[in-house]
Amino acid sequence: MGGYNWLFFYNGYHAEHHFRPKVHWTKMEQFQRQIAKLQKQEGVRVINRAHMLGFLDPNLPLRGKKEPAETAEAVS
Repeated sequence: MGGYNWLFFYNGYHAEHHFRPKVHWTKMEQFQRQIAKLQKQEGVRVINRAHMLGFLDPNLPLRGKKEPAETAEAVS
């Protein structure tokens, strides 16, 4: 995804940017590796293709089907 991120201003690390906005863009790849397990635990959906081809991702939820709602927990 290196060329993709260079071409699209590191858009491949969009979720990571929102997780920790002050991380410099040159450190996003390393940061993503550090938080990958946490992202998976939290249900962060990762599109496996470039964002403009995201509709081709086989992991996307089916249209019209809602994902099961999770119970909300208090955040302290």
